[in-house]
Order: sequence, then structure tokens, then C-alpha cells
Amino acid sequence: MAASNLEPVAQIPLAMLCGTLSGGIQFTKASARLAINASPEPVSNAVVSTTEDGLSMFVLYMIIRHLVIATIVIVVLIALTVWLLIKLFKFAKKVIVFLFRRKSGES
Repeated sequence: MAASNLEPVAQIPLAMLCGTLSGGIQFTKASARLAINASPEPVSNAVVSTTEDGLSMFVLYMIIRHLVIATIVIVVLIALTVWLLIKLFKFAKKVIVFLFRRKSGES
């Protein structure tokens, strides 16, 4: 409860912001996994999982030792997440259009 000493007027928007950010990050991760799992080779899955684990440990270390630098890194990662989310929406749209055209062509 990091915000437990704040007034409810500040807690509610902060909780909404954190929930939205968390949901967006999870959606981006799930979308990226969908695109990665579409590749037939197993190497990409192992590389992505290892990178995720390493990045998580790096960010936790930076939060403990260098808070200002960690904040900058997290802001950059959020910006990359937004960029990736936009790219993944475009990719998902292309896949859905391809699947519907393919299905309508078979009928």
C-alpha cells in the first residue's frame, strides 16, 4: 500500500492509472507472445522468455540501487510498450483481414 497515506482524492486516480498501465502492459505482452508463437522455430520463444526475465531482474536491481535511473528506464520501456502496442494492433488487423479473406474465399 504505497499510497495508503494519501487522501482518497489522490488514491483513486493513482489506482486507475496504475491499473490501466498494468492492463496495457499485459495486453502488449500477450499480443507479442501471439506474434512470437506464430513462428515455427523454438529459439525465438526461449530468447524472448530469457530477455523478459533478465529485464525484470535488471529493473528490480535498478529500483533498489539507482531509483532515478530506474525511473528513466521504466519511462523508456513504457514508451516502447506503447509503440509496440500500436505495431501489434496493426499486425493483428492484418492477420484478421487475411483470415477472413481466406475463409470467404474457401466458401
